[in-house]
Amino acid sequence: ILAVDHTRQEPVGMIRMIEESEVGLKTLIDVESNPGWGATKAEFLERHCEQDDPELVLDVATLAVRPEWTTTESGMLTSAALYGGVYRCAHAIGSRQVVATLDVTVAGLLESVDVPLDPICDLPAIEYLGSPQTRPYVIQVGLAETMMRTNQKLTSVLMGGMVDNEFSLPPIDLDNPNPHPTEIEPQFIDPAREAIATRHVGEAVPLGD
Repeated sequence: ILAVDHTRQEPVGMIRMIEESEVGLKTLIDVESNPGWGATKAEFLERHCEQDDPELVLDVATLAVRPEWTTTESGMLTSAALYGGVYRCAHAIGSRQVVATLDVTVAGLLESVDVPLDPICDLPAIEYLGSPQTRPYVIQVGLAETMMRTNQKLTSVLMGGMVDNEFSLPPIDLDNPNPHPTEIEPQFIDPAREAIATRHVGEAVPLGD
């Protein structure tokens, strides 16, 4: 998932997502192998997944925002765009859970906009990859969708309204899934289109038409 500054024609933030495969999910592998955590995939599925199906889990493996954007208002907009991208990705492919290891400060920011984070198996925060306090979390996509029906703050973050007309979505072209970011024509959200998207949360909403 890539956030692009259309004016400067350069990427400003990205998230790397992983679907379940024979290799496994990075977050769940780290949770099981790290002695500070130690929960198994089976324990995760039993605790957090009603359908006990790892193929319904999506992994946020990497998140990065360019340093010059992290301390500005534009950095917040970039983060909101990326988080919205995670939700749209999970919704589009039918994932029911999203897992990630997050610094507790980042997790606190997400919780401040009512993103429903649940620590995986109640595992503690530990030092991890240079962060002194990191916990593994799971987001229940269905719960987020339910909350969005009445929670305007969460809806604004995940559906793009938080950034008003600064936010755009690329056209969805399944025949060309990896276009160069500078070749994407901005498709800016307008209030009427945003209202339609909000009313139909939980349904397939055509984006970028």
